[in-house]
Amino acid sequence: MPLHLRRPLLALLSALLILAAAVPALAAERSWVKVTYDPGAPQQLRDNVEASLDTVADLLTEYRIYLTRPITVIVSADHAGYVSILTSYGYTREKAEQTAKQSAGVSLGQRPVIILKGSDALRRDRQEVYRVLPHELFHQVQSQWGKLGTVNWMVEAAPELFRIKASEKAGFAPAGVYLAMETLKIRHAKAIPSAAELASKNYAVFSGLAGKGYPVYAMSTLMLSKLVEDAGFDKVVYFYQQLHHGADPDKAFLATFRVPMGWFAKDMDTYFASLRQ
Repeated sequence: MPLHLRRPLLALLSALLILAAAVPALAAERSWVKVTYDPGAPQQLRDNVEASLDTVADLLTEYRIYLTRPITVIVSADHAGYVSILTSYGYTREKAEQTAKQSAGVSLGQRPVIILKGSDALRRDRQEVYRVLPHELFHQVQSQWGKLGTVNWMVEAAPELFRIKASEKAGFAPAGVYLAMETLKIRHAKAIPSAAELASKNYAVFSGLAGKGYPVYAMSTLMLSKLVEDAGFDKVVYFYQQLHHGADPDKAFLATFRVPMGWFAKDMDTYFASLRQ
């Protein structure tokens, strides 16, 4: 190539490389999720979110989970930004403030949107992002695959087990360590509800028990871990596949886990009682 043509071409290639290096790491190749950051969101927070999404992408591939609609993840810079974003999605100011005090992130039900609160904890501690974001992302799987009509404890246990899988895959700790932490919450609780109470299909019952300080998330997580300890998380995916294809939740539970819900609840009450002796 003539020298007078080679120099402009090299200059163009250099410019393209510089431009590519300057593009924010928003993982444009991810077709299943789009991330939007508040301008004030610190880089460390962004890096933690991106790392968590990479791990979730690996798990979605591993378990052959597909999403019918791409998810939008909105990351606020701080508490005030979180409240502002929530109100823009229909929350009243009062509800947005209450949600901001009680949560680090929310999945917006039937909308493919997750909103994260850009707290100092999420910025400083990558494990905290892994505690929040994979949980909310699996709520999106439930919404798109057929969460409605399932029992309360299953609604929260599947996202909790998924976030434990994500943390384990990221190398923070084995799943058994996280499950042991949930066990301690049950042992040290002043009182616990019955497993049958967690099996209500009215979510207000579950949130009401949580509001009273009962370790309902820990109980739910251990219940599901007992069901899948031999077959693994694939069983959870199979359960939601059945719901996605219109199966009755109770029949899908029996077909997947080979035990009637009532029997399983009684077994778990016995197990929880043994933990607390």
